[in-house]
This record gives sequence, C-alpha cells and structure tokens, in this order.
Amino acid sequence: EKLPAGPDIDKSDTIIIVEGRADVINMLRYGYRNVIALEGAHGMKIPEVIVRLAAKKNAILFVDGDRMGELIARDVIKVADIDYVARAPPGREVEELTGKEIAKALKNLIPAKQFLEMMEKKPMETPTEIQPQTIEQAQPRQEAIAVSEVQPSAPLPEAKIEVKPAEAFEIPLNVINEGKKLLGTLEAILLDSNWNIIDKVSVRDLVEKLQQADYGKIQAIVFDGIVTQRLLDVASSKGIKLIIGIRIGNISKKPENVIVMTFQDIFGVAS
Repeated sequence: EKLPAGPDIDKSDTIIIVEGRADVINMLRYGYRNVIALEGAHGMKIPEVIVRLAAKKNAILFVDGDRMGELIARDVIKVADIDYVARAPPGREVEELTGKEIAKALKNLIPAKQFLEMMEKKPMETPTEIQPQTIEQAQPRQEAIAVSEVQPSAPLPEAKIEVKPAEAFEIPLNVINEGKKLLGTLEAILLDSNWNIIDKVSVRDLVEKLQQADYGKIQAIVFDGIVTQRLLDVASSKGIKLIIGIRIGNISKKPENVIVMTFQDIFGVAS
C-alpha cells in the first residue's frame, strides 16, 4: 500500500492521519512531516499500513470539518487504534487551512474514545465541550520551512451570504423530489440546463468532478453537504448557476454568477 506520506512517518513517535493527498501536501507546507493520508477510506477497507502504524505510535486523526470527515473518523476509530481526533473548522477542509489554523485545530484535539461517544449521542454535532488536550509531538517542525511561509494571512472580513429566492429558478418537481432523497447519502446530483440529471457523485469527489467538466455543461448542483468557498470558486469557473446544499459554510467571497440555496430554502428539510 503506497499512501501519500511525509518523510518522518516511520521515525516519528506520533503520526497525523489525514484524508487525502492534498491534505498531506498542505501539512508538509507548514512543516508537519509525520503525516499520512487515508486516500478515501470511508465505505472502504482502512489501509493496513494505517492500522499497523496506529498500533505502535501515537495516532492523531485530522479530518475535514464536514459530515464526510465525521463519518471517516467513525470508520477509522472503529478499526485502527486512534488516540486523538482533530477537526478542521466547520465547513473547511484540511487542505485549505493556514499554518495557524492547523496548529489551532491540533491544539484542540480530543481523545478518540470521547469523540466517538459524543458522535453516537449527537451524530451531527461537532465536539466542542470536551476539554482539549495537547501532545508535544503534534507541534510542527517550523525549522523545515521559511518563516514567511507560515505567517497567517490577514483575516478576511466575515461575508454575509445573500440567499436568492427560489423564484430565481423554477425548479421542477422531479428535481425537488430527487433532492429530498439525497439527505443523509453524502451524494450530489449534477443537472444540465434542462434539469436533466447528468451525473451522480460522492460529495467527496464533487470538486474534482466539477474541475473535469466542460464550461457550461452543468447548470445546477444539489448535494448532501456544506457549500464551501472552494466549491463556489470551482462552480463559478465552470459556469454553474445554482448550488443547493445542506448549509452554507464559511464563505469569504461569493461569486456574483452563482446562486446559493439550502435544503431548508428549497425542500423544507434541514440536516
């Protein structure tokens, strides 16, 4: 099993397990050399190398701040000997965090057992009430990169997303019905200008799928997930006009050519 990993994954006493290759690249950028990726483990067998490393090292699982990240954490904790869980801020992905945000998330890690217990009691809530703990080995090796690379960027002003009224699009009844079926599936449907479903993909693969699409081919996206800045940027670049998600995450700049709605707005249901 050849998984994306940092150069210190074998010699470090502590490992940081992330979801994908892009997460590893971002972590390495900020000096975290003891990092390894699951590469899409949800719904699949957890890589044996992850199980083996977690059994003999202090293992920190660092996942995205969305529903998929939560489900992945549950899957991995049940199979591998995970000691702690850290999460990106709500609606954010590890691959897009700054060095300061990564350090803060790792500082607020919690024991895996308590994370799992909390998720079983409150399946859709982020654990915030447990006293955070720290592990010395989780601190980044800042000497590995230039100081300028780890300086946090200036904070962006909080954006207020204006949700357009449903009248902006006359959404057919069949699309509304299909959208309701998505709740709890972690899937997305892609629709053309005639409201035909042209594809159905996992939320985890949504951004990559959009990046491969031709401009103007997709008019709308309905998906069981959080609308993020990254998704909006890609959608805007592909001429997508409408996005309907479970809720809206932390958005710093909303493209003018994309209308954003939630399941509550259109279908009358919430996560």
